[in-house]
Amino acid sequence: MAGLISKLTNAGQDLDQSGYVQCSKFILQNPNEEIKCFGVMKVPVDRFQNIEEMEKNGPFSEESISEGIKLLMEIAGCVCESTKISLRKTIDDVTMISKLEFFSLEFP
Repeated sequence: MAGLISKLTNAGQDLDQSGYVQCSKFILQNPNEEIKCFGVMKVPVDRFQNIEEMEKNGPFSEESISEGIKLLMEIAGCVCESTKISLRKTIDDVTMISKLEFFSLEFP
């Protein structure tokens, strides 16, 4: 997780003073929206049930990271579900799955 956090937000260095950063278009439910992301896992604010509570806990909090893990699991599920079973059998298949463009995915 630390490696992923390092890549997503430069280990938190890319966050503003309040813990926010611009979202990547591929994780937004509507890529045309201008939604900010919060925390070291770069989670869109519309995915938090209570953003005020997250702000209080901070961008490095267990709660914030947990929300990032939930988002990551949803993305992985979408990628897996959108890939035919016949294309999920070998190491090369997994490598190809990891190269999919997330722009075409719809998130729950």
